[in-house]
Amino acid sequence: MENLDGLLENKIPDVLYHYTGGNAFLGIISKKEMWASHIRFMNDLKEEILALEILERRVKLSQNLQKLNVLKVFEETKKFFIKETAEKGIFILSFSEKKDDLNQWRGYANEIPAYCIGIDIKKLIDSEEIQKDEDSIKQLIRSSWNPNNRKKKVFIAPCIYDPSKQEMLVEEVINDSLSTIGNTITEVALGEEIAKRLIFYSPLIKHKMSESEKEWRIIIVYEKSHTPNFTQEDLHRKLENAKTPDEREHAEYDMDCYEANEARLKEDEKLLGFRMGKSLIIPYFKFALKNEFFKELIIGACPDRDSLRESTLYFLSKNGFTRSVAEAMVSHTENPYRNW
Repeated sequence: MENLDGLLENKIPDVLYHYTGGNAFLGIISKKEMWASHIRFMNDLKEEILALEILERRVKLSQNLQKLNVLKVFEETKKFFIKETAEKGIFILSFSEKKDDLNQWRGYANEIPAYCIGIDIKKLIDSEEIQKDEDSIKQLIRSSWNPNNRKKKVFIAPCIYDPSKQEMLVEEVINDSLSTIGNTITEVALGEEIAKRLIFYSPLIKHKMSESEKEWRIIIVYEKSHTPNFTQEDLHRKLENAKTPDEREHAEYDMDCYEANEARLKEDEKLLGFRMGKSLIIPYFKFALKNEFFKELIIGACPDRDSLRESTLYFLSKNGFTRSVAEAMVSHTENPYRNW
């Protein structure tokens, strides 16, 4: 996939920046975590559907789909896409290449106090085994999802704003899906293959009007467990009442699956949460951090710069940072923007 290769060959900056308000900043530092928001509940309503809009155009234009009902291909892709994104949560953690940028302050940290957090991306990637090179990301995207081994899928890449590059990328997703299926192509099978890939790429496809943000995204795919409609006692009774070796084997397998699911439900409690947005409840994934990941901290414009700096330094000193490290890390914005 030529355009995917080009996308993944982008050199990741040493430091990427996350803009946030004061309350969120307190949580990030004290809890040592950032919250990746579910793609369906982010601010931009086109975050998830832009890729589908492009796909609808590409399937109609594709020379490789002439023998298929292209409208059915699109409808099947859309059906599987919605199903997959519902069952497997797609969570987004956003950063910008831009340091101390006025538009970022206005868009994502337009409050007092506010902070621009510089993260050492290499350390973050290494600690979380985040996929960043093209081969590992392709393997991750194309691999099947084993419900008994639900290791989260995580990778980092820059957003794509150029409409022509977006079109080419989606076209390559179609062709890549075709090559996977082989000779037994049906609209349903092709739609499912396209959807499996598109759920990974759709978070990277953003409207061209947002290009100035120079955004990079960590994409997290994580499937939430479901509470079964039967109890462990039901399974014990099934095991006790087994009359044949096959019945006993099936009952033991069901018990193993139940216990594995219980462990995953406990994992969900640690990794998943909900927060109240401006107009709706937003699911989020907890992304662990360490103090060594924090490279820079820029304080947004405020009426009392010196007092806010001192209180920020004091807060950092009570959360694992030495005074000297905190002083070297913290600075004030150079932007003249005022919102008071």
